[in-house]
Amino acid sequence: MPLPFNKLQVLDFAHLLPGELCSTILTDLGFKIIRIESLEPGLGQRLPPLIKGESLYYWSLHRNKRRIALNLKSKAGIEVVRKLARESDVILENFRPGVMNRLGIGYSQMQRINSKLIFCSISGYGQNSAWSQRPGHDLNYVAEAGILSFNQTPNGQPVMPGVLVSDYMAGIYAALAIVSALYERQCTGQG
Repeated sequence: MPLPFNKLQVLDFAHLLPGELCSTILTDLGFKIIRIESLEPGLGQRLPPLIKGESLYYWSLHRNKRRIALNLKSKAGIEVVRKLARESDVILENFRPGVMNRLGIGYSQMQRINSKLIFCSISGYGQNSAWSQRPGHDLNYVAEAGILSFNQTPNGQPVMPGVLVSDYMAGIYAALAIVSALYERQCTGQG
């Protein structure tokens, strides 16, 4: 039986766990994922456990994805992205707010290429908040939420939770938002 979204394509610019998990969920639903990677290997490709020199973490999050390494600071790299965007349904990214615009591949630029494109940006503190440019990671959020006060050593030192709950939830909510936006697009014809 074919998967429900097997005719849809995602350009995946994610390089941190929430976005990587989101595109993995989408792959499991049948989406064709084209992962846009840096020319230099990222942190995820070096994380243990390593098997035959390759990261199990990396491959568990990027199974069933096509990968292409591009220099997004070059005209040639951006032209490849624009060409792929014409044939895509979704763009997923988790750079700091403003990076995609500076590269010339932000929402407004890509909508001119493909008006049906869904654009999902995952960021720690939103696109326009006073904290939007702050780095945001799971540890920041569990500390700010007070969760670290629940996990402490006997001498009172906080202990990081074993599950990256904020990262996982962000990835799941992003996948749900993308599927919801695709339903809306079916009604309106617009991304």
